[in-house]
Amino acid sequence: AVNIRRLPFSHKRASVVAYVLLYALSFIWLGSLLLVRHLRRRYDCIHVATMPDALVFATVIPRLMGAKVLLDLHEPTPELWVTKFGNRHKFLLYLQTKIEQWGIAYAHAAVTVTNELRDKLVERGACASKISVVRNVCDEGTLQKPEEGKVIEKRPGFTLITHGLIEERYGHTEMIRAVNSLRGRIPDLRLDIFGAGEFEPQLKQLVDELACSDLVTFPGFVPLETLFKNIHAADVAIIAMRRSPYSELIDTNKMYEYMALHKPLIISKLKPIARQFDDSCVRFFEPGNDEALAEGILELFGSPEQREQHAEAAYQRYRMLQWEFSKQIYVDAVNGLVRPDRGHETSPA
Repeated sequence: AVNIRRLPFSHKRASVVAYVLLYALSFIWLGSLLLVRHLRRRYDCIHVATMPDALVFATVIPRLMGAKVLLDLHEPTPELWVTKFGNRHKFLLYLQTKIEQWGIAYAHAAVTVTNELRDKLVERGACASKISVVRNVCDEGTLQKPEEGKVIEKRPGFTLITHGLIEERYGHTEMIRAVNSLRGRIPDLRLDIFGAGEFEPQLKQLVDELACSDLVTFPGFVPLETLFKNIHAADVAIIAMRRSPYSELIDTNKMYEYMALHKPLIISKLKPIARQFDDSCVRFFEPGNDEALAEGILELFGSPEQREQHAEAAYQRYRMLQWEFSKQIYVDAVNGLVRPDRGHETSPA
């Protein structure tokens, strides 16, 4: 059984001070809730998914009472801090790095999402043997695929799609500028940006300035059924993450979703992605370069065969990384904590 307990307050991205206060409040609330529930029924293992990294210390009393702690570092907090705030508040950056390392040392084991991030954690002083890589891949069973033999309804023209959090670092600005530069060169060109985020107002302002509202839409967050229907109907997906200390260490879940759904992909050429996929699988472009992105869009528009080849090659490569493999690594990590005498098993305690 899965029981979900939600925090009684909402998360809103804001200033540094607001970040600190919000995280402090969540630490106190979650630590108290965890202690009460642990006293009612003892936990064997507590999986703490960051951010913030300091949240792992909310387990201190259950840990002293015998619970094992698994720290899940999905994102590198110091690099995300630099990407969002630059080199301001250097003491807080230093503190973030120390908390990350203290957290790994405190936990019984840790998991992260890429080899690059694992290497960075070890470079900063973490024990390599404590960290497993559980890739940020999707579970294909949760994806809504078209029924076999059913014809997918395509829109007229050429449709591009992206979805998820709308933040400056994800390169939506380059997408809009690239699409605008292709006006008249691709008939009925369209870019759908699904999702929401604090950078959305700036993007809508850019669309107004470029007078390209006929090319770019912001449907917002929609039901999964609607999102998958639009992904299937689109011709090409785009992931345009900018180069930053953060993006050089992680990959994105939606990349694997597009691949699992056989959707051709134009994507920023960043190290974690280029290590797993090559030019036969995706159409790379230089991060932050809207002209290079426009060239990629134009190239795939002119070659349906290349789109099909990319989609198939990416899917075959993705199958070597799919959730079934990552799931077993996670299961082994949990069993290594709660059933150390029974070795690797196929399901966690």
